[in-house]
Amino acid sequence: MSYISRRKALLEKMEDNSILILFSGIENHISSDTYFDMEANRNFFYLTGLRRENMVLFLEKSKGTTAEKLFIEEADPSAERWTGKMVTSDEAKEITGINDVYYTDTFERVVDVAITRHDIANVYFDLYRHRKCDLPDFNLVQGLDFAKLYPGLNLKDLSPIVSSLRMNKDEEEVKLTKKAIEITKDSLLHVLRKLHPGMKEYQVQAEFEYMIHMLGAEHTAFNTIAGSGINGTMMHYETNRCTAEDGSLILLDLGARYEGYNADITRTYPVNGKY
Repeated sequence: MSYISRRKALLEKMEDNSILILFSGIENHISSDTYFDMEANRNFFYLTGLRRENMVLFLEKSKGTTAEKLFIEEADPSAERWTGKMVTSDEAKEITGINDVYYTDTFERVVDVAITRHDIANVYFDLYRHRKCDLPDFNLVQGLDFAKLYPGLNLKDLSPIVSSLRMNKDEEEVKLTKKAIEITKDSLLHVLRKLHPGMKEYQVQAEFEYMIHMLGAEHTAFNTIAGSGINGTMMHYETNRCTAEDGSLILLDLGARYEGYNADITRTYPVNGKY
């Protein structure tokens, strides 16, 4: 299933006289000029194949017709000198299959036109929130702000719709997931060869993460758990600072991320290599 067919399936599930607004997200600050690793909204990635910040997917379904638009930042040579090459319109069109690609400074006007001229009654945002105590995701913030600006429109959550589509993996997704699993498996075997008493848990973690990168993974699927001894009984132990002692076990819960798709494997090994 291509990104085009994914969006088509989503549009079929949307109510008529509706628009969908989905942001890729923004970078979050660590300090004044340092950011956390950018992770695009997963639903945005699923529908576009793009994983960069400051992009918006706009879908419309009204009066028996549908429309797809993508908004990206205009390439800035000065900014590119600092942070690398930005996605061009032609590249975005080729990756997504969306022909109508615009710059983000025109986004608000497109939304206003759709609402005022096309009898739009519903607007879909990604309103997912994990827990009340967590900070809201960028798309949730944007959706709630939009609802204040347009209180007459019905605010709808696209998360359940996209989640139902994502439950069924196409051939390409299965292929990428299998590759992530293969990298994770081979990296675990590397860890098993290197493992010995006296290693710090973070050194075991480092061996795994070194190897997944050497084998082509872009990142870990989640924070690596390397819990030796009693630490292996903690469900989400991520400190990884203790020493793996002779005669103890070490539990490894880890995975590689390959082109956006993740593996998740748990194994328990004897630190001295003897079962």
